[in-house]
Amino acid sequence: MSEPQNTDTPEDPELQDNLNFFAYVEGLGRKSFDPLSAEGLEIQARYVHELPQHPMDVLRRIMVNPFCSPNERISAAKTVMEYSMRKVPSNVELTGKNGAAIKLDTSALAKLSIEELSQMEALLAKLNPTE
Repeated sequence: MSEPQNTDTPEDPELQDNLNFFAYVEGLGRKSFDPLSAEGLEIQARYVHELPQHPMDVLRRIMVNPFCSPNERISAAKTVMEYSMRKVPSNVELTGKNGAAIKLDTSALAKLSIEELSQMEALLAKLNPTE
């Protein structure tokens, strides 16, 4: 025999969020409103402001909210990505052992062919185009 399901709290967090919002709206004495009207946006803004949530949670809600404009959703998605994804460094500095400068054996450079030296020069020029 299966155990009875608890219907007080839904398993889906998004559904629970919606139920919390509807309870908030009913607490204001409202039964319905236009979510895109000035009053509707004000109600939503007050609800989000009163939630004890991390700002990233708010941005994620905006990102998936079909009532937000595409520009707002894209802006929220960009912000979420900027702060939740690892950033690629803009410059990379190579160092030798224990952070010391890389030592080049000039006698080894003398053993390189003209083609290899040209290739190395081109690579170095790409790495540091200002010089």
